[in-house]
Amino acid sequence: MLQDELSPVFVIGSYRSGTSVTTWCLGQHPNIWVLPETYWLAKFAEHVGELYQMGTAQPAAHFARCGLTEGDFVAEARDFVNRVVRRGQEVRIRKLLTFLQSGGTVPPTVMLQRAPLEPKKRWVDGTPENSHYVSHLLNLFPEAKFIHLVRSPHEVVRSLYKFDQAWEGAQPQEAVDGYATWRRLAGAAFEAEQAFGSNVVRRFYHADLVRDPEGTLRSMLRWSGERFRPECLTPLAERMNSSNVEGDEVFTADSVPASLKSTFADNEAFFVKLRDTKPVTPPDGT
Repeated sequence: MLQDELSPVFVIGSYRSGTSVTTWCLGQHPNIWVLPETYWLAKFAEHVGELYQMGTAQPAAHFARCGLTEGDFVAEARDFVNRVVRRGQEVRIRKLLTFLQSGGTVPPTVMLQRAPLEPKKRWVDGTPENSHYVSHLLNLFPEAKFIHLVRSPHEVVRSLYKFDQAWEGAQPQEAVDGYATWRRLAGAAFEAEQAFGSNVVRRFYHADLVRDPEGTLRSMLRWSGERFRPECLTPLAERMNSSNVEGDEVFTADSVPASLKSTFADNEAFFVKLRDTKPVTPPDGT
């Protein structure tokens, strides 16, 4: 298997922090497939070790009898995931071609593949819930890269309140639940930063993506081991999964309802802590 296939990119952080559009931006790169949000992959990674232990629980158990090591089992699980990902992409491409041949159109800003000969040796998964499973995903893919996208919790809460306008099936959240969602996912991703260092989990800010999209994407790609390509900017030409909150109020310390003042303050304090905490540099300085 090609080494690149063992180096997926995961975009983590809270919902409504730019994870979807960033995933699509990276997926326009000729070397990176864009995946739909997976959800299953994190749980699969979580249970790989447990399954191996079940297979070696007794001397007569399957893996014990076969002499299959845990490293062998993890490698097989890794290959399985890559095969599933590649087969899924092939099916998506065939369905898309059928759709286009029947007269359908797709926006040129978000494409699964921009040229037939693109290598697409890697893939990117933008499932926010992966924030809780970084260690398990690293066990399965030791060379993986995790981009932690951070957005102000108050902007996230405003967007989650109208989440149902972003895409069909999305569930809007009241402010107290929105703050809990942001804190849960941003907190988990921050803990992963501290545990694994900035060569594995690197923090980027939604505000920078808005202010300087090319510079931010250049930094993401360079850190991930890829050269910048202009086509990575194309998904930003149109609003994606928008909650249509322009003009809606973002809570401030003065405007937040009395019932939310404590929640507002707690989340603001954590956001400030996060911004003030420098990335953890690995011992080798990379």
